[in-house]
Amino acid sequence: MPPSIGKNGPIGASYKCSKNGWINSDLFVEWLHHFGSNVKPSANDPVLFVLDNHTSHISIEAYDYCKEKNIHMVTIPPHTSDNLQPLDVTVFSPLKNALYRQYELYLSTTGHQKITEYDVAELLNNAFMQIATIEKAVSGFRTTAADEFWQNLQYTKQILHPVSKSINLVESDRSILSEVSLSI
Repeated sequence: MPPSIGKNGPIGASYKCSKNGWINSDLFVEWLHHFGSNVKPSANDPVLFVLDNHTSHISIEAYDYCKEKNIHMVTIPPHTSDNLQPLDVTVFSPLKNALYRQYELYLSTTGHQKITEYDVAELLNNAFMQIATIEKAVSGFRTTAADEFWQNLQYTKQILHPVSKSINLVESDRSILSEVSLSI
């Protein structure tokens, strides 16, 4: 993508897209590398990464990278992100609303008829700066069921068989996922 696509966008952001506009495994692994290089997890300071169970998040490449870089991925059950992913409630939803307001403001003040791909990064940055605070992220754990859920989460190291026919495990001794048992 041309560098101008990120003009006035969030500092340190990376811009990629797929042919159909949806995330895929390759883009997710690229994003993981970007994430890992910025967060810099270590054996003494690992990162817990909570995400939905979209098929793009589950691949041997993602697993290998996360294992190597001390990123512990936990996927949550389908249709539970509103209750278990605090950022969905306290950051992403307000961000979507703030971005919509930025779109309206841009169109009304510039006289343009449409927003181009070269405008999006700056509008996203403006919206993000309005709503993203550490306090909001932390409060998300208090306003959702996530607080109790994550406090009571217990991990067990049991190999799960792939739930998707699109995942083909070549090496039988490599586990992509560990079973998560809940005691709520």
